[in-house]
Amino acid sequence: MRGLPDSTYALLQRAAARWPERTAFQVLADAEHWEQPVSVSFGELLTDVHRIANALRHLGVRRQDAVALIAPNCAELVPATLAAQLAGVAAPINSALSLEHITELLRRSGARVLIAASAELDPAAFDIARHLARTDAVDAVL
Repeated sequence: MRGLPDSTYALLQRAAARWPERTAFQVLADAEHWEQPVSVSFGELLTDVHRIANALRHLGVRRQDAVALIAPNCAELVPATLAAQLAGVAAPINSALSLEHITELLRRSGARVLIAASAELDPAAFDIARHLARTDAVDAVL
C-alpha cells in the first residue's frame, strides 16, 4: 500500500499530530462577514470530534449503530459527521424530505441518535428533530 490512513478519522489524527495549528477548513460566519472566514485547525477539529464521539458513546452508540444527522452544510456538521463515523455509522438525512420519509429512513437505518441543526441554523431540521424527540423513532436527539 501507499501508506494511506485506514479511515477518515486516522487521516484526521495524522494531520492533527503533524499540523495541529494548521487550518483544517474555513467557513463564513454569516453572509455579512464573508471577508472574515472563521478557521478551524486540525487540533480543534480533532478535539471537537472526540467530544461529540464521547457523547455518542455515552448515549450507547456502538460501532454498528447509525447516527442520523439533519443539518445544512455548515461548520458544525463537519465534526458531527466525523464523530458519527468514529462512534458508529454516519447517516446524513435531507431535512427537505417529509417527516414520514425521514421517520422511515431512521427506522431502516436503525439510527439510535439524531444530531440536528439548531432552530437558528435550520428551522425545518429543528422542527423535525423536536417532533422526533417526542416519539420512539430514536433513543436521543442532540
